[in-house]
Amino acid sequence: MTLTVLHTSDWHLGAPLYGHARGEEHARFLTWLLGALTEHKVDVLVVAGDVFHQATPSADAQEAYFGFLARVAALGTVRQVVVVAGNHDSPARIDAPGAVLGALRVHVVGEIVGERVERCLCPIESDTGEVELVVAAVPFVHEFRLGVRTTGRSPAEVHADLCARFRTLYTELADRATQRWPGARLIATGHLTCTGTQPGDYATELHMASSVGALGPDVFDERYEYVALGHIHRAYAVDAQQRVWYAGAPVPVRFDEARTAGQVLLVRLGEERSVERIDVPCSRRLVKLVGEPDDLIERLQALELDGELAPFVHVEAVVERLVPGLAAQLLAALERNPRQPTPLLLAAIQTRARGLSAEPRPTRARLRELDAEQVFVALHRARRGGDPEDDLLRLFRRVVADVGDGAGAETPVEVDVGASA
Repeated sequence: MTLTVLHTSDWHLGAPLYGHARGEEHARFLTWLLGALTEHKVDVLVVAGDVFHQATPSADAQEAYFGFLARVAALGTVRQVVVVAGNHDSPARIDAPGAVLGALRVHVVGEIVGERVERCLCPIESDTGEVELVVAAVPFVHEFRLGVRTTGRSPAEVHADLCARFRTLYTELADRATQRWPGARLIATGHLTCTGTQPGDYATELHMASSVGALGPDVFDERYEYVALGHIHRAYAVDAQQRVWYAGAPVPVRFDEARTAGQVLLVRLGEERSVERIDVPCSRRLVKLVGEPDDLIERLQALELDGELAPFVHVEAVVERLVPGLAAQLLAALERNPRQPTPLLLAAIQTRARGLSAEPRPTRARLRELDAEQVFVALHRARRGGDPEDDLLRLFRRVVADVGDGAGAETPVEVDVGASA
């Protein structure tokens, strides 16, 4: 019998773009995803981490998440939903509603602690009650939790230790699953940086990938027929056998992610495994235009874009020197565009002198429109002259997950969220 698994990840519910909310785009994606579950007769839905954009998501983001899970349960056709935490999620927040969500056939794993590794195993039963498939639902696991220490050790030693610990974890889960449910098929999840077959696979880094290198696909036990990964925001197979896959972000988080369509992966486990890419309909285009002012004005007036929502446009003007009133000219060009059914939204304007690298122009945003991490990064740039290092950022995220980020502040303070030009 063929089992159908839909693999998705990196929703980043609640993620803003230059202060603009993205809730409408996420709502349209979740509605489309609900239809895809029915259309493709999906048995198991796997969400491989980064459900939310921040550890303390807004009420709107949580409503979108729980509302979607309730609608999936109401379909009555999906046997199981499996959700694991990513590095942006609070493990405790993902785990907290587990008992209630379990009644809706939603299995959540926020964190692995000590002997609780068994909770990662999620059995999928057939209509006759036989366990046909077991999902090893592994969330983002910090290297500290795996016992990996870096003090006084070379990058090569740390990398070898990290790979060995992950290999042991996935092998132990496969052992436990096969002992408890002999004959059941196995798949796994992960939220990590894994060596890929395409250039640029380290677009976002995790587990010290920048200093010690990414994990290899050999950390996943061969008994897993498929491995559903999250963290990298584009869909592709990591290994030549096309057993280990990233699903990518269905809604682009940044402008540079909008060059390719968001996707989900439809995995069929029968006599042979097949993986089908399914493009997610784009409800809002993200466009970045770079050029001289006169050229930009002409392109803005002629810009043609489809989509249900008004597109976001990022304009980068290349100039010999600062041009007074340039922002107003660009905005006027947008207003004169006769081809748009809805107004274009100018998300950001940057300027740079010819021959120099682009630097973001300061963008003013109210504090209540920013999450804790954005404020932290902005302050670090202002005080230290650059972005925080990966280790410091990961530590900050852990602190936010433990104590909260004070979401909901209404003080109308303005901060610079871009570096000076």
